[in-house]
Amino acid sequence: MLWSKEKLAIYISFLVLTFLVQVNFIEANKKIQTKKIEETTKTAPHLKDILVIKKNKKMLFFVSTENAVTEQFWELVRKGVKTRFVYELELYKKVPYFFDSLILEKEIVHEVKFDPMKKIFVCKSRNGVEDYFLKFTKESSEISDWMSQINGIELIASDKLDPTHLYYLKIRVRFNSLNFAFPFNYFLSFTTKETDWHYSTYFASEGM
Repeated sequence: MLWSKEKLAIYISFLVLTFLVQVNFIEANKKIQTKKIEETTKTAPHLKDILVIKKNKKMLFFVSTENAVTEQFWELVRKGVKTRFVYELELYKKVPYFFDSLILEKEIVHEVKFDPMKKIFVCKSRNGVEDYFLKFTKESSEISDWMSQINGIELIASDKLDPTHLYYLKIRVRFNSLNFAFPFNYFLSFTTKETDWHYSTYFASEGM
């Protein structure tokens, strides 16, 4: 059956309109998904302010976390649950035209437990195998800062870095990496959380 020019024009217009509606729907859905991802990123734990400086022939490391010390965190701590943040660090040397070289791996552990009898927070830190730190405080604000920040911990001796090369850090944080017995292992979903890997900017043997 031959279509008249009017019917053909109407049919083509319908196809074009249908196509435009589908395109607009797809684009609107993309915007919604992008917005959801952005909102999740804003509230998800993540790292910021990664810094490496040289002081007294040592490379000192600084970093902060956001959205890590949450209401859920405080709920666990107030119940007397030992709560741990494990900062995982990997130091790489940039090797042009080849695979970057892993120089060292390091774990920095911050741990807190609330003593309900004494109404005090017991804080422990481990920087490697032998370095150990213990502190006590009644101030929750100190706990928030202490758990979510690394301030000037030695990363490596500066003379172990080649001044002709650049370096960078690869970092993430695991939250509450403890093995809980039943029933805690059932409802403490906080125990499995970790940030994505974050990368510092390049730095030399004199720091950033």
